[in-house]
Amino acid sequence: MQSNVQLSVQSAYLASIFLATPVAFSHPVEQIRDNPLSLASADLQNPSGDHLHYVNAFVQDNLAYVNAGYDGVFIYDITDPGNQELLANYNPLPPVGKVLVADGLAYVISFDLQIIDVSNPASPTLLGTYDRQSFGPVDLALAGDILYVATGRAIDIIDVSDPTSISRIRGHNLPQGASALALDVQDNIIYVAADDLGIQVVDAHDPLNPVTIGSYLFGFNRPATDIVVDGTIAYVTGIDDTVPNGDYGVHIFDMSDPAAPAPIGWQQALNRIFGLEVHNHIAYTLQYVEGLIMYEVSQPTAPRWYGSYRDGLATTAITLDNETAFLVDQHQGVRQLDPDSLSMCQQDMNSDGQLNSFDVSRFINAFNNQHYPADFNNDGSFNFYDVSAFLIAYKAGCP
Repeated sequence: MQSNVQLSVQSAYLASIFLATPVAFSHPVEQIRDNPLSLASADLQNPSGDHLHYVNAFVQDNLAYVNAGYDGVFIYDITDPGNQELLANYNPLPPVGKVLVADGLAYVISFDLQIIDVSNPASPTLLGTYDRQSFGPVDLALAGDILYVATGRAIDIIDVSDPTSISRIRGHNLPQGASALALDVQDNIIYVAADDLGIQVVDAHDPLNPVTIGSYLFGFNRPATDIVVDGTIAYVTGIDDTVPNGDYGVHIFDMSDPAAPAPIGWQQALNRIFGLEVHNHIAYTLQYVEGLIMYEVSQPTAPRWYGSYRDGLATTAITLDNETAFLVDQHQGVRQLDPDSLSMCQQDMNSDGQLNSFDVSRFINAFNNQHYPADFNNDGSFNFYDVSAFLIAYKAGCP
């Protein structure tokens, strides 16, 4: 590890060379030919004015179920991206937390759970409601006829085989101090991002007798906030307790043995992550202020920067449907990402579409603080080789 003096000397050298004329560049569609998602531009129309605040969404088969909190769920037909059609608004009262759709049924969590028949999306119909004191659901996952719901300190396992008669099979309390912020389910194993108690793994093969079989603690005041499981690999957003100042990022775990989560990788983020999806070895993260930043994770032990899209502070969530990614704009609803706005140029440090002193300044700041964007050759160290790689890339410009 280099000294602060060495880092400062290199930074000063870099700044003296490049604090100069901006270099403009464009982002042709061909730049994302290796991107696993087919991205197209589309903006939903706000049906009732700017007072609506869209929180998250679920997209399936050209239908977008957009959560607007106290204003309920708005269902759009997005078959024609340039001419989206509002089909219906379902407002369950109280406000909606999340929506999941499968086989013509929408599972809506608020202070309770509601199952809605959306086989005719223009006429959503309430089929059943499940409510219990202090339910407070925050996340949900469906596997067959069983719905798994994160409810603070517990996981509720719910039989939804008959949507008109929803019944709770069993609740499973997490350890004292845990708070279930997110969950994912694979092969009857529940993976929970449990805030200050890190990862909690629950075996639910017998839904009447769920058992905690594994856990991983990140350390004091190092919360796990979201989790996505893809095969035997789990991606967990949180803070790395081994990094100075507790940097935000994505922990990567080998879950081959669910009882013994094994950390195998870490990708530092630029800021707090509030949205995570994984598809075809690409991790999509929404980062506060920074927007969408993607990482290539085909080698989980060595994730790397892949691309970015900055959209101010308007984006509130990301969702994927097969080969298409959608961003949720707090005012405009669901939008398919415009490929011309996707930066595949790593030296464009602030993703504004041009190379200039702001990118140099950001590189210098990251380099002096030994933050991952300055590890330009992705070798885990901060040294002259990173400075050299940035200089070469900066001079070459972006396609």
